[in-house]
Amino acid sequence: MEHFYLHFLHGLAGHPHWAEAVVFLASLLESVAFIGTFIPGSTTLFLAGALVGTGALGLWTTLAWAVAGAVLGDGASFWIGRRYKTQIAALRPFRRHPEMLDQGQSFFARHGGKSVLLARFVGPVRAVVPVVAGMLDMPPGRFYLINVLSALAWAPVHMLPGLVFGASLQLAGAVTFRLALILLLCATVLWAGVRLVRLAIAHGVPRLAAWGDRLLAWARRADSRVGRFALRLLDANQPAAGALLLMSLLLLAGGWVFLGVLQDVLAHDPLVGVDSTVDRFLGTLHSPWGDQAMLAIAALGSLPTLLAVVLAVAAWLAWRRHWRTLGYWFATTAFSQPLILIIETAVARRPPPAAGSALFSFPSAHITSSAVVFGFLAFLLARSAGERARDGWRAVIAGTATALVLLVALADLYLGRNWLSDAIGGIALGVAWVAVVSLVYAYHRVAVPRVRELAVLAAVALLASLGLQWQAGPVGTPPPYRAAATVTLVSAPQWRETGWRQLPTHRSDLEGDRQEAFSMQWAGPLERIDQHLQTQGWRAAAPLSASRLLLLLAPHTPVMQLPVLPKLNDGAPPALQLIHAGDTPDTRLVLRLWPTAYRVGESASTPAQPLWLGSVARESVSHTLRLVNIVRIDRQASPAGQSLAALLGAPAPPAADMPLLLESAPAHKSAQNK
Repeated sequence: MEHFYLHFLHGLAGHPHWAEAVVFLASLLESVAFIGTFIPGSTTLFLAGALVGTGALGLWTTLAWAVAGAVLGDGASFWIGRRYKTQIAALRPFRRHPEMLDQGQSFFARHGGKSVLLARFVGPVRAVVPVVAGMLDMPPGRFYLINVLSALAWAPVHMLPGLVFGASLQLAGAVTFRLALILLLCATVLWAGVRLVRLAIAHGVPRLAAWGDRLLAWARRADSRVGRFALRLLDANQPAAGALLLMSLLLLAGGWVFLGVLQDVLAHDPLVGVDSTVDRFLGTLHSPWGDQAMLAIAALGSLPTLLAVVLAVAAWLAWRRHWRTLGYWFATTAFSQPLILIIETAVARRPPPAAGSALFSFPSAHITSSAVVFGFLAFLLARSAGERARDGWRAVIAGTATALVLLVALADLYLGRNWLSDAIGGIALGVAWVAVVSLVYAYHRVAVPRVRELAVLAAVALLASLGLQWQAGPVGTPPPYRAAATVTLVSAPQWRETGWRQLPTHRSDLEGDRQEAFSMQWAGPLERIDQHLQTQGWRAAAPLSASRLLLLLAPHTPVMQLPVLPKLNDGAPPALQLIHAGDTPDTRLVLRLWPTAYRVGESASTPAQPLWLGSVARESVSHTLRLVNIVRIDRQASPAGQSLAALLGAPAPPAADMPLLLESAPAHKSAQNK
């Protein structure tokens, strides 16, 4: 996958004029009347910004083409408006869609000349307002002044997110392309979940109210037990009528999804086959840094974290004497656990191999418990907002709870603790259980406590629990995604003659993609190798930390102070990273050594020494927008052969295509080429 990305960048780097032409045309056409509605100019600028961030395109040239296209496009629309005036309404596009012109006229009437600037950032009217300005005889000088200023603001605003994304992708690719994919996957899941909540509130709630009115009208006509129940449920005097209807629908939806997934699991339907596919795909994304990030995310739904939130909320409710709400809180969180255990035992589904000692996996207890705790807490917070609260506050509450549950589910899938169907079933069961308790809570008209401050308390409890867990040690065990390699013992003469050919020649990522070549093989204790290289002018790279990563955003930081980004070889990080000053102030040399499964020994009486694969890369720093320091590898200028041997204080290799073969004995013996 990384190869396709790199080839794409190399192709654009070889033909930057084509990319700049696309940017110009997209910016121009997006501003032309009617046509601009269908041109993804903003998306094009985002992608252009990403290419600038990776170095494939020049920043100022790309910005200039984008601004020029935007100015000409709005200018063309303005000319059309001045030329045809009211005749425009008779043209086919506006005759078939008169609402477009009406929106532009209303926008211009409301904002006046400022609308030319504001419309740049408002999708539905961006291509119509310049036409309206021309129709209404806006002075050309004033129009073009605002036109140019708006283009100068519009292009950087739309390119900057892409630039940051491209720079981040370049950074993540230097560490591992998988980490970028994991971050993208997390962002996609979060965006989809929050977007779904916002759509449900924006469009689902009004439709829900309409359905409730129809159901209420039917209940008033019906003379049956069901009708009387529906009438009580939807009584206009019932302040929780909307909540009752919403919880009823969530109960039906959650129960339907859970029973459907359960049927697929018991019958081994196609969903079970998808489980294995998803598990294998996520297994290809593993890396040490991704594992640690996902372990931290999974801790959001761990037993200590959920217990801390439950007890903190319970203590607050008891302190405020909300006894009935406290009872529902304990009923929701505590009674859900026996239900999960009963279903797990009855289904008796085996978890994925990486799940460790877990006996059963459906539904996922980890994910279900997270959905129950965060879901019912979100219900209490949303109810406490009152009937007059704006939907925005409830959207934030529901979106946050949804994001937490989805992140926990994604982390569990990545870590191999559950199958996909386990996660879906767990979320559905949690939603259904929360809906049941919330339905009873609202139906019995329990007094709703004003618990807005409870959100702060729950957040503090969650963060404090996470902090204590991280301080106590690792929050979990990474999955065993790589099998332990068998150690191979070779004699020193055998290694020098032919054995060195058995080792890989290039660094490899987890998918087997070939990266830079290994320029050396080094046998000996790592501390002896480090000591020798220190005498040759090499020094240890600073440990990777958050403060060091922030230096990438500090302009004018010397390249020797910038963090060294570790690279993986077959999933393993380098055991040693050293840096050396380069031939220019903005360059440096980075030496990395990775472990192998080989051991080298002089004789049977001499202890075998570990064998390391190494490379030396020349890195240069570029300052994108004078805000971000991007470290790039110059493979063509990286030292090899005689130049590398001189840097390491070792003889040159016998052949140009042969790596340096170096040894550092445990005793005081300098590294040498054999």
